[in-house]
Amino acid sequence: MEVRIGGKGHPVVGRVVLKAAPGAHVDWRQNQPATMERTQGFNPLQKHVGQDPHQYDRFAASLDKDGRFRVDDVSPGHYELTVTIDAPPVSNQPGPGNELGRVKVFVDVPEGDDDAPVNLGEIEAEVKGR
Repeated sequence: MEVRIGGKGHPVVGRVVLKAAPGAHVDWRQNQPATMERTQGFNPLQKHVGQDPHQYDRFAASLDKDGRFRVDDVSPGHYELTVTIDAPPVSNQPGPGNELGRVKVFVDVPEGDDDAPVNLGEIEAEVKGR
């Protein structure tokens, strides 16, 4: 297993916005981190030959109070970004609150200038049951 801290790749940036009734608010700082995982296609012929060294890349980033995030050093490839919408934490229970919703977005990170960010813009998230 190889663990890389820092490296080459694009920053991926965006902002999660809540699609909800006026006055609804999420404290994104209390949320679980946004995660990006490389998408995998199943190919039984490629078990050991020529495996991509980045095939299990996974990245995470905290969100700021306005739902903005930045994931640094993302190597080129196809990823799935997942952001949950969490209820406020309960004072007598550790960790984030119950999950109220989830949004997934497919992200293509291109080859090329590592300094150029991949800007996903605003990503609309919706609370379950609305």
